[in-house]
Amino acid sequence: MGFGYKNKLHVQKQDIPPDVVKAVEFQINKEIYSQYLYNSMGAYLQCSDLPGMAKWMFKQAREEEEHAFKLIEWLTLKGQRVHLAQIDEPIPQWWDSPQAVFENSLEHEKLVTSLIHSMGEKILPFDKDHPELGIQALVQWFIDEQVEEEESVGKIVQIFVDGKSSNRSMSDIDIEIGNIQHTC
Repeated sequence: MGFGYKNKLHVQKQDIPPDVVKAVEFQINKEIYSQYLYNSMGAYLQCSDLPGMAKWMFKQAREEEEHAFKLIEWLTLKGQRVHLAQIDEPIPQWWDSPQAVFENSLEHEKLVTSLIHSMGEKILPFDKDHPELGIQALVQWFIDEQVEEEESVGKIVQIFVDGKSSNRSMSDIDIEIGNIQHTC
């Protein structure tokens, strides 16, 4: 994904209904919150001496930042100002186990999926009258991304489940998760 300041994309002022702008700004907030939460999870994992898991989670945090910027860029390249709201403190900030971190991450991804669908329900009706805005493509990109996110975290949760039943060490699980490649 390219950032506007790197790609030197040009702003083309377009009228976007205020409800669309507000829905996208709300989702920007949730993407930045996700980044914040995943940085908290990464810090917990790093502090727990699980560098592979921490590496994966910090990469996930960077992806969430990219998601937020994709939305910011979508608005600003259409000449819209972006209002960034306060970010909530991530809760929890400490977990009972590394497995609990990833289970919480999966729950969070499911929440984000519902938020993306909610954003889509709010802004897709405007696509009919404003196809030049590319609303449908934007929403579909995020829906596709969420399918990958949930699948990826779900596989990691399964690694823990399988690891417990086969008595794998946490160190082995950490190495395996650290070697997982992000697809975005």
